[in-house]
Amino acid sequence: SGQLGDGDPSIERHLEPVPVSGLASDATAVALGGLHTCALANVGATYCWGNNASGQLGNFTQTSSAVPVRVTVLGSNVLSIAAGADHSCAVGGSGTVGCWGSNAFGQLGTGDKVDRGSPPPGGIGTGVAVVAGDAHSCSLTSNGGVKCWGSNSHGQLGDDSTTERLVPVDVVGLATGVMLWLTGAEMALGVTAYLVLGIVIVITAIDMFKDLMRGHWGLDILAVIAMIATLAVTVSYKHLTLPTNYAV
Repeated sequence: SGQLGDGDPSIERHLEPVPVSGLASDATAVALGGLHTCALANVGATYCWGNNASGQLGNFTQTSSAVPVRVTVLGSNVLSIAAGADHSCAVGGSGTVGCWGSNAFGQLGTGDKVDRGSPPPGGIGTGVAVVAGDAHSCSLTSNGGVKCWGSNSHGQLGDDSTTERLVPVDVVGLATGVMLWLTGAEMALGVTAYLVLGIVIVITAIDMFKDLMRGHWGLDILAVIAMIATLAVTVSYKHLTLPTNYAV
């Protein structure tokens, strides 16, 4: 369906990465859908490519494209982009949340089940970030709340029901205070580093204890002290520099 964006939909798969036509260097974010892909350029413009049977490319058509096409209604300074199975969502520069593409389960949040080939005028609310599942979507509000809409067959909207929602509803227990780090990868790597360092400290401490029981003193105790100090400084630094509300 052209979801690789290399301009050649006749090749169904590549065994190695290929450059996306027109986005060789200025993309800042990417979102993968079922058979389509979307990206943000460094100027905040939104592009999508691949299957467009439900209008998920956002260019007012249902014509698939093997190269990026611009979601023109969104303009520039887009803050966040997301892609579901066959729908897409974004947060515009003014904070307006909009979705387009398939609306079979209300995943566009427009109050109906009409597919759309572009974001609805005025959007469906405001937020600072958006994500998309197979047939549902969620947004993070400016006060740290979470809203979701669309398919809810497995309770994926978090509203304590399995009722399909055609407009955004609040996630129970997440009305405020939810934080979104600059990158999830940074957060995951930080936690992993702490865990690894902690495990090393424990193993070294055990070896040191064994040496002491045998009447041997070595440099193990100095290593433990050094690692504990490093861990303490690192954690303190993270606590001082992590944002207190949200960042995107």
